[in-house]
Amino acid sequence: MKVKKLFLTMVTTAAYICTLCNTNVFAEKNNNLSLQNEKSCKIQEIVDALRNSKEGIPSSVSQDDIDFIINEGGEEGLEALEYIYSISRPVEEVLSEMTIDRKTKVSNHYSYSYDVETSEVLFDSGEKYDYEPVVNKKEGIKKSTLKGLNSNVSNYAFPYDWYEPDPQNYDNTRSTCKLTIVTSSGATYKGSGFLIANNYVGTAGHCLYADAYGSNKWCAYVIVTPSANVGSNPNPYGTCRSLNHEVGGNWYDHYQYDDDWGIIQLNKSYSIGYMGLMAPGNDIYNWGVRAQGWRTDGNGNMYLCRGSITSASDRIVYISSDVYHGMSGGPLIEDRDYIIGFVRAYTYPDPNSNPGHGPGEIVKFDNWLFNKMASYR
Repeated sequence: MKVKKLFLTMVTTAAYICTLCNTNVFAEKNNNLSLQNEKSCKIQEIVDALRNSKEGIPSSVSQDDIDFIINEGGEEGLEALEYIYSISRPVEEVLSEMTIDRKTKVSNHYSYSYDVETSEVLFDSGEKYDYEPVVNKKEGIKKSTLKGLNSNVSNYAFPYDWYEPDPQNYDNTRSTCKLTIVTSSGATYKGSGFLIANNYVGTAGHCLYADAYGSNKWCAYVIVTPSANVGSNPNPYGTCRSLNHEVGGNWYDHYQYDDDWGIIQLNKSYSIGYMGLMAPGNDIYNWGVRAQGWRTDGNGNMYLCRGSITSASDRIVYISSDVYHGMSGGPLIEDRDYIIGFVRAYTYPDPNSNPGHGPGEIVKFDNWLFNKMASYR
């Protein structure tokens, strides 16, 4: 009898334990399902808010929400961000609302940086970049470390202008970036840039600091997408957000046009490579060059326009080819595929009639700016 009672007790205990286990498993599954549902609902809520926007990022969508939709929103989330880009204004419009100093030339080199998370602004005297560059004023191309991305340069022939449907396939287009610039009020602008290191992007200073961006003049953050296109692989390397912005000190202090440069630190490190840099000097008249970036009136793919240098002095270069709204911050590349500067703006003869494009005005790398950009590698 004692043995039988002991056996029944053991069976009852085992059954109870099994019941508890099943209950815990069921509860865990329910909890996971609840979390998944909560995540899906949050994604849908953010996506709907973005897609229903008529202008910029809605006030209901925070910076944390943008991070969440980039990291967790999948294809639907990235499509919503692409919609926001599509309704954004060209960043060149902010220049028309500012008083630009076009008379003063850079004689002292310094910068200011802005921490996106803390809003702290820091000053850098820039003295450590004031020297003659080494390696013949060149910094070579960095090949991608990702398997299968060791392609050669673009196979399109010069001197034609074209849209590149697959920028991810080529070393000299892969690291060019599309920018969605977001202000403190949620207003958004379109710009361009280029990787200068795995987690740093070069661009124009007015993509980061301008009167239109709010009381402190810094944009709130930038959404960055390398190799963006409208083909079957529109976001080949993912999208990320800025952590820190830096601009030329003379641009920060009085909008001096030849110090209109910017650098963006990213919250993601890419492994897709980046192009070589060059400080070309002033003896570059008639050099063949190419500007590239995303034009706001284009078909959604990267635009590349071929021309030649018509004049150059110190920091500023003018080129024969037209650049377009949205290309500010995109690289200017010489025939050996070195970046020698970036698009600042375009020129047009009638100040009362802005056509949205014109011969390019370029900020060229002098020794100091070359050293500054190359220091992030």
